[in-house]
This record gives sequence, structure tokens and C-alpha cells, in this order.
Amino acid sequence: RRDFQVKIRGIRVELLGIEATVRRLGLATGCAVVARESDSGDASLVAFLVEPKVLGIASLRRALAAELPEAMLPRHLRVLDALPLNANGKLDRRRLQTLGLDVQVADVAASKDASPSEQVVMKVFAASLEASSVGLDDDFFEAGGDSLLATVVAVHLGKALGREVPPLRVFESRTPRALAARLEADEESPALPIPLSRSNVGPSIFALSGVDAYRRLGERLEGRCALQGVVSAAEIERSTRMDATHTVEDLAREQLEIVRRTSPRGPYRLLGFSFAGIVAYEAAQQLRRMGEDVELLTIVDVQLPEWKLGSREKLAQLVRVARAPARQLAGFALRQARSAIESLWMRGGEPPVRSHLRELDARRDIVNQEAARAYIARMKPYDGRTLLLMSRERVAQNPANTADGGFAGRVARLEIETLAGGHHDLLRGEAQAAQFAELLVARLARVARGTRVV
Repeated sequence: RRDFQVKIRGIRVELLGIEATVRRLGLATGCAVVARESDSGDASLVAFLVEPKVLGIASLRRALAAELPEAMLPRHLRVLDALPLNANGKLDRRRLQTLGLDVQVADVAASKDASPSEQVVMKVFAASLEASSVGLDDDFFEAGGDSLLATVVAVHLGKALGREVPPLRVFESRTPRALAARLEADEESPALPIPLSRSNVGPSIFALSGVDAYRRLGERLEGRCALQGVVSAAEIERSTRMDATHTVEDLAREQLEIVRRTSPRGPYRLLGFSFAGIVAYEAAQQLRRMGEDVELLTIVDVQLPEWKLGSREKLAQLVRVARAPARQLAGFALRQARSAIESLWMRGGEPPVRSHLRELDARRDIVNQEAARAYIARMKPYDGRTLLLMSRERVAQNPANTADGGFAGRVARLEIETLAGGHHDLLRGEAQAAQFAELLVARLARVARGTRVV
């Protein structure tokens, strides 16, 4: 039924499916989920639970993440003695919309013995995540945080503690307990790769320019490969400034400095998603120039911005568009228009902090596109083993895109795989992350046996 369907960040979500999953997993005896709009018009999911078996919103999100995509994970939680019913004995969803979210849940009660610095971190996490509470061991990224929001957390923590807090600390120590301990120790050690798998088993794969985006893949590689996220302090600092610029070569150099602190010699396995795939390409080139072995380069859903190079590339894209079926062109135009309208709608009356984050995000995209354009104009061929993973939906929906992302003429030993789903689904979708993990393990096993990837 359409009245039980809502849109969260442009994705259609079925509320009854979330409720059924909570009950099936035994996470609560009763559950109702509603979408609630903030003053800015941005919608988020609120879960109302009766007799919950989980401690807090982060725990609920972790439990549901194995079954549901990111868009279907609630951002807020309230515990009720019973779900409200209307005169007909049915769930009163309108009543749920009026209930507050400021009731303390079990994880807060369990954190009463937290130190003053831990309490500060918990409050800042909760405020930034717009959560009713955050527990001592709740992971900031698993609870809905992202890289830009982590920089906001660092700013607010600095103000609360009366000292500067480097944003990188939030990436390195992602729970209130760990972050408070790190800040109390005032450690100024250099940045290191951040483990994204619980155990350090199997060959290391370095995922460049990110942490939270690769987390689900790290879980699927558990026990077979050690996925490690790499993010530099300089990269994070630039993401907080509207006037920041960078080059692909500089980003790659910064990432490799961190990688080589724990792995000074090869063989190396590099992974990059979206723009970071171009950074990983250049990092592989730099390693090869150092005489190091790059066992496997994995590039995830990258379309090189060839349209910004010159007349020949623009003409090639125009020809592809002209040959595309009319139905594909109409669908692409409709999606672009809908995306633009939704973006304008979300910005109306937006709080200053979120508005600033959105502007930074848009600015970062522009800077990345310009860096990519400048880089591919001088891009050198690469003859190492390369796996290119592409979104089947993204290639099919945009007539200007190509199945090889523009890499076919630049990479000699290229293997292309496609997965169902959109751009972000490749890493965050449950099925896609599992398939991706299997592809990586199979390729690395083939390399280990000495079989050439072509």
C-alpha cells in the first residue's frame, strides 16, 4: 500500500517491511515505524518498540543492517509500554507522529558510570546524529554518521573540551569510550590504516579515501581478507573548506604515506570507490614507479569524465547518446529532473549546519571532478592486474556512460564485472557487498595460484 511507503533520501521505503523484520529477528515484541519530517523537510525513520531486546538506536541499526539496506535503517528510537491503538483497535500512526523522542533508553542507563569526557562525547554524538541517545560503545558510523558529519563532531568536541580535536580522531576511534580515551591520552601519533574487519586475517586490502563507505564490505571479507580504510588528515581538513583544491597525484601520495607506515613493502592490493577509484589508479602507478608489486587494483563504479577533455571525447559521447533508445533517454531526463526538484525541496528552511554540510559536499564533488578532468588529460596507461566493478543500473540508465567507464583504452589487463543496483548499492547493499567480497577473494586466490587476470 502506498500509504505505508515513504521516500528517504530519494529511495522508496516500505515501512511494513521494516516492522516485519524487527519482529522476525526477535528485536522487540512490538514495533511500529513512521517517517517524520524535520523543520527542513528532511525525512527520517523513527522506530517505536515495545519490550526491546536491543540497547539503543545504534544496536538496533546494527541488528537490522544484516537484513535491510541503509535507507531502511531507523535513525531514532523510542521505547513504549504499548503501541497506541485507535477506536477500531488498529495501530494509531497519527498518534505516533506526535510522540516525543526524548525518552532515555537502556543504553543510557547502562552508561551512567561514564567519565565526564565520555559523557561529553556521547552528548556530541547524539546531537550530531539527531539521536535520542548514544551508548558508550555505539559506533558513530554504524549509527548513521558519515565523513562530513565527523568533521562537525570534531568541531563541537573541540568547543566542549576547550581544545582542538583533529577530525581524524573520530575516524580512528569511532565509539565514545574509545574516542574519550584517545583524547584523554592526547596521543599525537601519525595516522594509520583503520581496520574495517574485526580480525586481521588474510591478505590486506587498502581501501582509499574512506572508512564508513567500505564498512559492509569489510564485514563480508571477515576471516578471508583484512580490509583497511585509509584517510589522511589533510584530505579531511580540505573537505571542511569551501576554497580547498587538490590533485589526484597529491591525494594518492598522502594515502600511500599512511599505507606504507604499516606495509612498507608489497605486494599491495588497492581499492577505490567512485572518485577514489581514480586516486587508487594513480596510487598503483606511484607504487609501480617505486619498484613495488601491486598484486591487484580494484576500481569501483568510476566513469572517467571524458566529456571534459576535448572535442573528440565529447563527440564520442554525443554519438552514444544519439544512438540510445528513446525510452532510455526519456527515463534519464525524468530522473535528472526529479533529482533536481527533490534537492531543491530538501534545502528549503534547512538548518545552518546541514545547509553548510550540503554546500561542502557539493563543493567537494566539483573539486573532485576538476581534479579527475586534469588527471585523465595526463593519465598514463597501466598494465597491472585490474578489476573494474560497475553498477549495471548506472550504465543502463545513463546513455552517456560506458560499460568500461573509459578504462578499456588505458588498462591492458582489465577484468570487468557488473552487479545489479545503483552506485552506492555496490558497497552498501547487502547482496552486492557479499557478491563483491566473493569476487575479490576469487581474484586474489587466482593471483596467488599464479594465474594471470586478463
